[in-house]
Amino acid sequence: MSNVVSPDNETHWGQGLLGRAPERAVIDALLHDAGQGRSGSLVVAGPAGVGKSSLLRYAVDAAGGFRILKVAGVESEMAFGFAGVHQLVLPLVGAVDALPDPQRAALHTVLGAVHRDPPDPYLVGLAMLTLLADASEVQPVLVVVDDTQWLDEESLTVLSFVTRRLHADRVALVVAIGATPAIRSGFEGVRRLDLSGLASAEARALLMSSAGAAIDPTVADRLVAATEGNPLALAELPGVLSADQLRGAVPLPEPLPIGARLADVFEPRMRMLDDDGRALLLLASAERLGDAGLLRRAASTVVRGRWEEVVEAIEATGLVAFTPNVEFRHPLMRSAVYYAARPSQRRAAHAALAGALDADGEIDRRAWHLGASAAEPDEGVALVLEAGSERLRRRGGASVAAAYLWRAAELTPDPARATDRILEAARTELTAGRVHRAQELLDRATATGLDVRRRVDAAWTAALIHLVAGNIRQAGEVLARALSDVDVRDAEQAVGICVAADAIALVGTHLLDDATRLTIAEGTRNLCAAPDLPESLAQLLMGVATRLARRDQDAAPLLGAAVSTATNDRARFEQAAGHHVHVVYLDMVLAAVGILDDRSWDELTRAWVESARRTGALAALPPALGLRSWLEVLQGRPGLAASHLAEAESLATLTGIRGLLGSPPAAQVMADAWQGNEDAVRSGARRMMQQGHERGEGLAIDQAYAALTVFEVSGGHYEAALRTAQRGAEHHGEGLGVVALADLVESATRCGQAELAEDAAERLVDRADASGTSWARGLLLRSQALLTTGDDAGDLFGSAIDELSRTALVTEQARTRLLYGEWLRRARRRRDARKPLQDALEVFDAIGAQRFGSRAAAELAATGEHVRKRSAPSTSALTPQEAQIARLAAAGERNREIAAHLYVTTSTVEYHLRKVFVKLGVTSRTQLAKVDLLS
Repeated sequence: MSNVVSPDNETHWGQGLLGRAPERAVIDALLHDAGQGRSGSLVVAGPAGVGKSSLLRYAVDAAGGFRILKVAGVESEMAFGFAGVHQLVLPLVGAVDALPDPQRAALHTVLGAVHRDPPDPYLVGLAMLTLLADASEVQPVLVVVDDTQWLDEESLTVLSFVTRRLHADRVALVVAIGATPAIRSGFEGVRRLDLSGLASAEARALLMSSAGAAIDPTVADRLVAATEGNPLALAELPGVLSADQLRGAVPLPEPLPIGARLADVFEPRMRMLDDDGRALLLLASAERLGDAGLLRRAASTVVRGRWEEVVEAIEATGLVAFTPNVEFRHPLMRSAVYYAARPSQRRAAHAALAGALDADGEIDRRAWHLGASAAEPDEGVALVLEAGSERLRRRGGASVAAAYLWRAAELTPDPARATDRILEAARTELTAGRVHRAQELLDRATATGLDVRRRVDAAWTAALIHLVAGNIRQAGEVLARALSDVDVRDAEQAVGICVAADAIALVGTHLLDDATRLTIAEGTRNLCAAPDLPESLAQLLMGVATRLARRDQDAAPLLGAAVSTATNDRARFEQAAGHHVHVVYLDMVLAAVGILDDRSWDELTRAWVESARRTGALAALPPALGLRSWLEVLQGRPGLAASHLAEAESLATLTGIRGLLGSPPAAQVMADAWQGNEDAVRSGARRMMQQGHERGEGLAIDQAYAALTVFEVSGGHYEAALRTAQRGAEHHGEGLGVVALADLVESATRCGQAELAEDAAERLVDRADASGTSWARGLLLRSQALLTTGDDAGDLFGSAIDELSRTALVTEQARTRLLYGEWLRRARRRRDARKPLQDALEVFDAIGAQRFGSRAAAELAATGEHVRKRSAPSTSALTPQEAQIARLAAAGERNREIAAHLYVTTSTVEYHLRKVFVKLGVTSRTQLAKVDLLS
């Protein structure tokens, strides 16, 4: 036929890749930037067979001078935690011991070299980030990850982390993912190439190249149209069509084996094999690691001395290569082989693999294959899977541990025992961050009747799900109904439920209905009788229970003792808290806030942040940093607060877990209040209140009123301040209600409402006496000074300043000095007024409190004092991340230590430090240490 197109007419572009000129340009630019020290990540997305793997091969071919690291997801490996991380670490394993201690320990744990508590996947991500950055100092690094949708959950989390934290290193990362929406969402914000089928000319060229023979143009057009240019289908179809069909001599089959039936393409190749070959091929598809030795042992009864012959026949099909490990040419081929077999054949393959595994050296792999081989309930196999799940959990493989537990539950003959395993699997899924999956498992567990203990377990699980999802009101209601049924002899359950209930109560505050509040109070108090309950936890639980019963004066000493015990012996406290440590830290910090113990608030949030960093618990960092930042604003360190908030926002975006951070964060709204940003503070407070009411989070509403009150007071708008202070003070003294009482006294006296001010001061006496802290006593003395006349008022102001000087709350000190200076000037003691007013003005200027500063400057001018020109802090040009890096560098931390703190690479630290030096006009860390970096 004269019009038959010959393969000699095919056109090749770019190192073996057909077409894709725009996509290749993106790859080229990515590699160029990485070579110049500007790291970048790229997601290549599209349906199976569209050419993602080919584009990755182009990247590898184009990366001359780069070190190449390859990872490939395999569907059957999804059940094994950190399997993808194993692939990525293996070429770099020699550098693991040079990592900082927490990172090294995390990698050793997930690799199974040591047995420790499970590390957070993000700490593993930081270790990978450091390994890649260190490797890139020797030569640029290209990481290519194919079929990401088939990676295990832990490796996906690590990979998602790394793609977002690469910055100033010589690393390029290209990730190929399928059409799975959930996987794609994990890479939102990363640059993406969405691939579709090849253009017609390119598709025809690929088809002819794959055929190796002449193809009739009409047939070629039909195949290109029918496949929509899918490269995999175009490459594979010529292998299953006859030469007559390709030449147009024989009609093409109808329908063609494409689209949803793409796996049918491989079936003729499987039919080329005899029974032994198909059995060995099935074994290969069921064995996740491609271990040829294991495969040979498992197939010993199948091939019967024909190993080499059968392997040669399998390789001739083009499905699998033994090089020396067993590798399928494409994961679709593995799936096609596996699912083409009958269920009984698949179970037999897994049984053979389990029998060939050494029970000691490969116990977890053997457990999985045993579970996959079982055809009916078997408690013995369920126990093996359950034990494997615990080992995997200790190594940080939460998602895999959940898979083991779920399969164990499926194989459990006793329905009640199966429910236990499903509930444990649900909590494990929640630990892995999969709220919806945890809810699905909980729904399954509760579909049938449960006994009392399991109802409590289900309620605990449901409350945790609500808490993580932000439904605090629902979490409280669920736990309140379950508390009375808790058996104090079940210590793990009792303590876990108590600390969760207390966290819900302390965050929910006045938005908890009375019935829920009192039930939690009674239940928590009763469960304090749990055996061997550590002292700090007993004090905390009893203190929260007493506060919930509206006995604040009795609660304060208990809470004070609890936070003191936790602060004075941190190691013992963390050991006592055990797996609940981050929830207990939240409880302790909020207890310190409630009694106005700023020292414990400071030390506990610092310890909480350090603990979260040390263990890689990034989900705990946003709320810890958020509560710490609120205090830093009050301490007059808005720059440091902004840096911590920037980190918290970054982590919340990265993990998808906002916790108590809020949107906007409460500390940001308070900072806006102090700095006089009216639009920001009003809109921010409005959003906080809306979210607080929706979620049942009373703490957010208290924080919003506190910020609004500061803003109104700063401008001398006392009538408006009176309204917001009244709303904040009406919540029985919980949370920030004590501060609101002091604001209420100040606002009421300025508005001429003496009776209202005196009533608030009387309530404040009770709170201050109960807490006994310098902060509380200082606010009380200041309030009493505002209600007193004559020299006694001056003495009270002086005592208030002395008391507040024992704290680090420079904002409260400055406000008190401003009020004292105003009182002195009105008493015609102008000369005496200048010193406290000048001191207040210096603080207000240093922290950017413009409205308070204007008030102080006006008062100072009224005394006859010349007010010098006020200027912005020299560090205002720094971004929050630059400011945080500058502070850590000024404190003497090395770049590697700073990188570990902030979950970035050392090159990123160096990049930002260079910008800091230019902006501040310094040339060394010694000079940097002399710059005021607090604002």
